Amino acid sequence: MKNENLHLDTISDGVSSESIFGQSMVEIILNTYDSLSPYTIGRTNQVKSWSIMIGNKIELDNLELKELEIASLFCDIGMWAVPHKIKHKKERLTLAEFKIVQRHPELSIKALEGISLSKGIENNILYHHEKHDGTGYPNHLNGCEIPIGAQIINAACTLYALTSERPHNVPVTISKAVEVIQEEKNKQFHPDIIEAVEGLHSMNTLETIMGTQVNDPFASIKKEIHNKESAQKNHLKLTSESRESETGNDSQQDEMMISLRQSMDE
Repeated sequence: MKNENLHLDTISDGVSSESIFGQSMVEIILNTYDSLSPYTIGRTNQVKSWSIMIGNKIELDNLELKELEIASLFCDIGMWAVPHKIKHKKERLTLAEFKIVQRHPELSIKALEGISLSKGIENNILYHHEKHDGTGYPNHLNGCEIPIGAQIINAACTLYALTSERPHNVPVTISKAVEVIQEEKNKQFHPDIIEAVEGLHSMNTLETIMGTQVNDPFASIKKEIHNKESAQKNHLKLTSESRESETGNDSQQDEMMISLRQSMDE
């Protein structure tokens, strides 16, 4: 137990204890990146929260839960390297484009090379798209070869993908998302993962993440900027209308003077 607590202390920030970046700082950075696209706002918090819920339901120990939490934060940073036109393509991806997307777990690990993370965290990140039947990526692992944390993150990512708006996806309700996951029993997901998701859904626990975590950290700032821009536009419009009115009055006076002079000449 002492060694586990020591290990927990080492990874509790999600990075090495010497780093100035604590977990809260990491989450701020990741949430900031999420806010850059309407398709990813709230993604980090949703995937992390659902992962922890499922991990608790399966009764992971404290070390496994902490490694799961950190891995769920970092699992998709490799997507930052995927070209924007691929990530936001509305049409079906070509095989070549999909192969680029499939590289993102490895790219995530590559991006984290300079950070001291446990092997458990790294494996959860690297294998979070492996499937129970061996048809996943990058290494086509199957069954118990896939770390339990990676399997949990896979389920959380699937919940997010199904319930969120994306370029090529119409979001579904959480109930429908759970039905889709149930259909993947012994294919994409281990039965224990399915059972945990079903249990959380039956208690209406999964829904608590919807809406509460989906937020834009810059919403208030964007609103303030929008209000200032609107006020500025209204001011310019009023100024322009005032000038046009003054010009119109001058023109009317000029026309009256011309008409008066013409009548006098006659």
